[in-house]
Amino acid sequence: MKWIAIGLLAAAPALAEAPGSSIHFGVGAYWTIPVDSYGSASNYYRGSAWIPTRQDRALSLDLSYEFHNAFVALDVAFGGFSAGLPWFRMFSARGGYVFGSGPIAPYLSAGLGYLTQDDGRWCNPFYDNCSDVSGAAVLAEAGVLFFRDLAHGRVALVGQLIEPLFSHSRLYPTPLHETLRTVVLGLRVLY
Repeated sequence: MKWIAIGLLAAAPALAEAPGSSIHFGVGAYWTIPVDSYGSASNYYRGSAWIPTRQDRALSLDLSYEFHNAFVALDVAFGGFSAGLPWFRMFSARGGYVFGSGPIAPYLSAGLGYLTQDDGRWCNPFYDNCSDVSGAAVLAEAGVLFFRDLAHGRVALVGQLIEPLFSHSRLYPTPLHETLRTVVLGLRVLY
């Protein structure tokens, strides 16, 4: 592991001078869609650890380094502004590949992150797990980069799936452990 880090540090100046390589700061606005099989309050009492989930908005800040056709990115995202069920925050690192070299190009990326979710409900601590649930999550992203030939002002149309590697638990009215994956659709502007 130490040798990989030393190799990356030694190669960094050459990579920074590679054609098409650049650092970008980004801001994103998204629509979040919780993917669960429980869509109403009555289903909560029959077996969901989440009170009915709702679609909502999210924002992100991104820092990425793009090579000619590959990139690495660090992101922080916050969601749950209006509906608030569930709200979340996520810190993640991704790696991806851009297909093509033109001004418009599709890309795929995958990564790992630390995700915190909260169902936003009032609960009885004796029966329920009322605190936020946090843990590792994997994410997959597909998108299209526009204005890739510009140094600043690039735009990415983004679709992302966030899959928690932990579960939300409750004990009452029936014991249950479940995860809540989220689909994120939106726009990211890179400077």
